[in-house]
Amino acid sequence: MKINSENRPTQKKSALALSSERRILIVAPTANDAQLTAEFIEKANLSSHVCFSVDQLAQEIRKGCGVLVLAEEILRQSSISILIQILAEQPPWSDIPIVLITSGGEVSQTHLRRLAIFGPGGNVVLLERPFRPSTLLSALEVSLRSRLRQYEARESIVELKRAHDEIQAASRAKDDFLAALSHELRTPLNPVLLIASENALNAQLPEKVRTDFEMVRKNIELEARLIDDLLDLTRISRGKLSINKQACDVQQILNDACTTVEAEIKEKKLVLNLFFQAEENIVLGDAVRLQQIFWNVIKNAVKFTANGGAVTIATRNLLKEKKIAIKVSDTGIGMTSTEISRIFTAFKQGEHAKNTVHRYGGLGLGLAISRMLVKLHSGLIYATSAGRDQGSTFTIELPLAEKAIKPDQKTDSKRVNEISKDRNGGMRILLVEDHEPTRLALTNLLKRRHYEVQTAASVGEAQELAAREKFDLVVSDIGLPDGTGYELMSKLRQDFGLKGIALTGYGMEQDITRGQNAGFIAHLIKPIRIEALEKILSEHSK
Repeated sequence: MKINSENRPTQKKSALALSSERRILIVAPTANDAQLTAEFIEKANLSSHVCFSVDQLAQEIRKGCGVLVLAEEILRQSSISILIQILAEQPPWSDIPIVLITSGGEVSQTHLRRLAIFGPGGNVVLLERPFRPSTLLSALEVSLRSRLRQYEARESIVELKRAHDEIQAASRAKDDFLAALSHELRTPLNPVLLIASENALNAQLPEKVRTDFEMVRKNIELEARLIDDLLDLTRISRGKLSINKQACDVQQILNDACTTVEAEIKEKKLVLNLFFQAEENIVLGDAVRLQQIFWNVIKNAVKFTANGGAVTIATRNLLKEKKIAIKVSDTGIGMTSTEISRIFTAFKQGEHAKNTVHRYGGLGLGLAISRMLVKLHSGLIYATSAGRDQGSTFTIELPLAEKAIKPDQKTDSKRVNEISKDRNGGMRILLVEDHEPTRLALTNLLKRRHYEVQTAASVGEAQELAAREKFDLVVSDIGLPDGTGYELMSKLRQDFGLKGIALTGYGMEQDITRGQNAGFIAHLIKPIRIEALEKILSEHSK
């Protein structure tokens, strides 16, 4: 690779010559050619390094390089394989520039084949002998500038990865914080809801007292719903919410959703009109999440409709689109076009809420979550209104299921709740709960239903009881002072074949999955209602 000597102005030593990553690696047919080339490059204040074989070149590339200067004579079959391998090891941002020096004359087919080894996107500059030394230097400078841009891209990638890692860490910290906050907020609500829901139905108490307990129950459940909304928003936005799709009867779910707001409708003396005109009403979805969607929309209509107004729920089929449309209309305060444009945005409320937030309450999450859940069901939700005081209409469109799919028969909740208490007699329950008010409330309520209950406040106490006495079922909190309910349940399942029900303030998807893996057959999120616990216990009674 002999080159003619030519003077070139000496340049100031630059940063390019200071880093091993910017070295020009040279492989020539002879050591003399390589040394002459290196000396010429050094005179131009560029850093170079002579390699005496392709094996040595591969080692130096791994240490870092800016440009390769190769003579075509060194590209034999064995060296080509090594070169292809080392270039393939490069990270995605790296495309090492190569200056390939070939024989004089027209480019031959052999030259073209040798160029092809670097791939269709190979960063190769071809120099044919004889060439002027200035031509080589220009090619090297252009190649080094190209390599410098690659290093800048690398730094950007590193910075992006660092930022991504920081965001992920912050997100995990936020999830952990929300889970802990959820637990801390739910735990003190639990005994209050248990006692309130029990006494609201206690026929031995005066009606006024039962009404007061019902008011307490409703407000505790509202508080729990706000906590659920915050967690749901986080889970959905991060793609961590899974839905269990089955064939569902939309109109049956609508009826259930209406039942949950029945008290508010009566309190405000609203007229509820139901026009279920859809002949095909089976969709493939998560019944619990669909009820949550309908509940949010119906609750919103009830909330913003004045006393004596009306709420209308109608269904119809969109046969061309193979969908069912659910419309919830009200005669309430209506919406402006600005409000409609942001009604499904989290933490956004209408203009009416600016000075009257305590009148209507809420965090502005229900409709945002509903839209996300509708999207998970491949559906569509939108709102319309003629303006202020002209009422509003929310329309939900869901794709119909295949006709061959039939919904599962729902368990008759009344029948479950009316199971004879004699059936519970003799069922032995190990209740593990470190929060004393919750433990006492649950113990009293379960004993009132003729269950035999032994209590423990820690993993150690529970293990000692299980070793001494025989139990049919474990009801356990997850956060315990000397361990976790997961560890306890796994141990009790292994040693005594027990099954359990988890009672916890941690309601994230991973918590439920972990509970199932530990041996819990059900996962009740605090604050729980005694009816929900009783239903599960009844299903597993002897």
